[in-house]
Amino acid sequence: MIGCLTIGIFSNLLWKSSLLNSVLLLIIIWLIWIILTPLSKFFDRLSSTKILSLVVVATLFIFLFQLIILSYFPVSVYHDPYRVLTQAEQLATGNHSWNESTYFWRYPNNVALTYFLSCWFRLTFFFKADTNLSLNILNLGLLDSFIILLLSTLWKISHNKSLMIGTLAFVGLSSFAYTYFLQIFYSDLPAMLGLLIIFRILLFWQSKTKKQKYLCGLILFIIVLLTQIIKPNTIVLLPAIILLIILWQSKHLLKNYQMLIPLVLIIFGLISVFPANDIIQKITGFQSNSAYELPVSSWILTGQTKNGIYERSIISQELKLPNKAVRNKINQKKILTILKKSTANDLLKRWFLKLSIFLNVSSISSWYNGGFRAAPAWYQAYALIIQQIVDDSYQIAVIILNLLLLKRLSKWQPQLKRWSDSIAILLVITTLGFIAFHTLLWETESRYGQIIIPLLLLQLGIFSAGKNQIQSQKSRSKSGFLLTIVMLTLFLAFLRLPNSSLKPKSLVVAAQRSQISTQYQLRSDYINSKNIISQRVVFKHKVNKIKIAIPKNSQLTIYLEALDSGKKIKIKANANNFFTPGNYKLILKNNTGRPQKITISHNKFYQLAPYPLIINKKILAHSSLVYQALWINQKIDKTPEVQ
Repeated sequence: MIGCLTIGIFSNLLWKSSLLNSVLLLIIIWLIWIILTPLSKFFDRLSSTKILSLVVVATLFIFLFQLIILSYFPVSVYHDPYRVLTQAEQLATGNHSWNESTYFWRYPNNVALTYFLSCWFRLTFFFKADTNLSLNILNLGLLDSFIILLLSTLWKISHNKSLMIGTLAFVGLSSFAYTYFLQIFYSDLPAMLGLLIIFRILLFWQSKTKKQKYLCGLILFIIVLLTQIIKPNTIVLLPAIILLIILWQSKHLLKNYQMLIPLVLIIFGLISVFPANDIIQKITGFQSNSAYELPVSSWILTGQTKNGIYERSIISQELKLPNKAVRNKINQKKILTILKKSTANDLLKRWFLKLSIFLNVSSISSWYNGGFRAAPAWYQAYALIIQQIVDDSYQIAVIILNLLLLKRLSKWQPQLKRWSDSIAILLVITTLGFIAFHTLLWETESRYGQIIIPLLLLQLGIFSAGKNQIQSQKSRSKSGFLLTIVMLTLFLAFLRLPNSSLKPKSLVVAAQRSQISTQYQLRSDYINSKNIISQRVVFKHKVNKIKIAIPKNSQLTIYLEALDSGKKIKIKANANNFFTPGNYKLILKNNTGRPQKITISHNKFYQLAPYPLIINKKILAHSSLVYQALWINQKIDKTPEVQ
């Protein structure tokens, strides 16, 4: 565990980061580390009433800021979350067809999540809410429930005042509460909330009365079942529980079999997922299709590649095979071949790289996020700097969390006779289980690592129970000396690095990237001969690159009309033209004598873009082209062709 946390620290400090940015992060971390002790002493001296007041006020500020983000910074949701919400919207309106694309045939694990989301939509549609508002309420409710329940659990575990404020800072002063989990609905946050509830019930199980245990047991079973359905890798709880029972047995602590009841309920919840999934598929009318379905070995195969991440090329090759059984057979052979050819050094490199990816959080603001649809002008003026701060803030928070946990773990001497220590051991084993699952077996990506965040915070809470951080004068002097060295390094790095290294490469000025994607064989839309499709877009920053999704071999003429001047600029689907901020209209015209394919995203009640799509003067409020308007930090030599 200590080794994994250490790798996580270095991954977040150095992974895909310039030397200057790494040094800046290091300085900020050292400054925070130095002031942790005086801050902890200050907060620990405050009364519980004052701490509660601080928590309430801070939570309200977080909530208000979240409302501002949702109101003024809507993002373009793309990839899996968009496919899930589109199908859920369809189910909620009574359409149980699953053959619009091959996505769910390929990934049936998302059928249950889609069904649960459709139930929420059905409820909110009854109150005349649109899909955007429904998703905002759901994300806000799940995220803030997670934050409040986390704070409540940590206080009940430790009664450590500084830990409460520190946890509040972790969620409120970093991008945790304002980016991915707030703006995108997908399986990660529900699974994190589920794990938090599971371990909260376990931690306080012994203090419950007999009647309370009946209720908690029922809740535990249901939450485990739902979490496992939504996030299948929750199965790592099973070996973790078995290992804990073996530890108890080795220490002769299994005399009271009452302690096994919650663990047995968890096991029942995990194995009940199979009939539950069958029931959900029957309710939704979903039928699997082996011609498209991928076997489990697909994810294991991609996990054994050089980088250990999802590779579309591998999946494309698999889909050329006739069915799931054939794919599985060939995948198994490929996996064995890779393992036989891999040396011990190859395996260690692959595992180290996958672990580094799994524990890295530097890209949280871009997970399933195609950019802001049209952020305010004041934001876009400073967007590159703000974006760097947003990403760095969560890296700093996670590094500090890892450092604190390392400090506690190195001094921890678990006593299995204590229930809290037994659950702490289960937390550690479960955390290592998730890490091992995505490092040794499955494919990985940085988003997957978020599942262990509640587990790490709960461990810190248990290890901090009744303890205050104490730092000697000698330790503070040593920290000051190290800070001086770091600052000197920063100065030297600044002299050596070019200014361009300080700037991210591009800014998304306006975007609508939500689409099912042609790889899932979505039925194409067509634009008839001489017909026109248009959509208004607003650039609140200068633009020098425009991308419009157009099907291959489709012959369409594309214009960008400046609404203020009336001038039309002929552009390509991937255009390097310069445009000043202003109001524009994208115009796609079919000048051929036959229908042409066109990429359009359609929804029932989900507003995809700030302005509707117009087809031959017919307004489609919930349809949109797929486009991006970018500002790239490089010179564009091409000049616009004015019509």
